[in-house]
Amino acid sequence: MMTVSTPAGTGARSAVEPAGRGPALVMAGSALLFLGAATIFAWSLSHWSDTPREVVASPAEVIGCSLATIGAVLLVLNLPSVLTDLPAWAVTTTVAGLVFVVVDAWANGTLAVAVAQEVDETTYEAIITSWLAFVMTVPKIVLCTVGLVAVGVLGRRHHAFGTGLLVLYVLAGVSAIVPPFMPLGVVGSAAFFCTALLRRSER
Repeated sequence: MMTVSTPAGTGARSAVEPAGRGPALVMAGSALLFLGAATIFAWSLSHWSDTPREVVASPAEVIGCSLATIGAVLLVLNLPSVLTDLPAWAVTTTVAGLVFVVVDAWANGTLAVAVAQEVDETTYEAIITSWLAFVMTVPKIVLCTVGLVAVGVLGRRHHAFGTGLLVLYVLAGVSAIVPPFMPLGVVGSAAFFCTALLRRSER
């Protein structure tokens, strides 16, 4: 009977290598999310006299939201790989919240821009201050707030990371209360990046 042998360790490498790319992909996603949110913030500050409709209709909104969308997608797909020491419910809740960040960033860079370019100031103000606009942000607010604070507290309790990351995750959870994704994009991306950097240093 003929048998086919494989080099020792081949199977182990194939199982480890995909997970090994996780920290790098989380860092890339965090950087893109941060750049996207920071781009929108910077444009808003440098054009502080513009109306909300004018800011949303700007090229910076499209660029920032595009970067943030790609970054958030990378985080949704890879963040669990750097949070392996935590209870599954906390990680799942955080990832579910990030799915709504993807939706929020994509919608702001496409639908909101299209609307802002077609309507006047009064109509746009009525749209963004409506109850429907707020309700659409509730899943992101609830899931990200609960998930990020839980990751911070449980990560510290399980000795997965130190007090500094605990503070970052709690601040990210608090920033998620703000309906637009940008504050969470800045603070949350810092927490995710530092977590991935920590995991990478442990390899």
